[in-house]
Amino acid sequence: MENVYNSAARLWEKARIRKVKPLTIDVKEKVPSDIEIAKAQTPKPVTQPAHEIGLLPDELESYGRFKAKVELSVLDRLAYRKDGKYIVVAGITRIPIGEGKSTTTIGLAQALGTHGRPAFACFDLHLTGDIHAVTTANNLLAAALDARLFHEATQSDE
Repeated sequence: MENVYNSAARLWEKARIRKVKPLTIDVKEKVPSDIEIAKAQTPKPVTQPAHEIGLLPDELESYGRFKAKVELSVLDRLAYRKDGKYIVVAGITRIPIGEGKSTTTIGLAQALGTHGRPAFACFDLHLTGDIHAVTTANNLLAAALDARLFHEATQSDE
């Protein structure tokens, strides 16, 4: 019975510890162009960071190699764990020198990763609630109306 307990305790401790390995950053003296930056880094397949943070393979719904949705059942499975931190970087004032929300978000994720803290940076999450849905519906209606008016003006029934 003691062996079963010790084995369970080891497994529990192993499951508790998360070892997220950030991608290496190659610091340059001269700032490279956007395309050079994009080509210099190969993202991890989404299954790798999912495994690193303790998600099971069946809790992931993949959309290609680099994007996935996480099943809500994870919340039930990990309900005993303490909640993590959630940081929203938001703003509406444009900054001409390019140090805006995106730069701040990436810098914050890199800094947390450097200090050994698991960090994920997500962009364009539509955290505006119903406003986004209303805007999308309004745009769809305007496009349909535009198309109808155009076709009525340029075509005849004959």
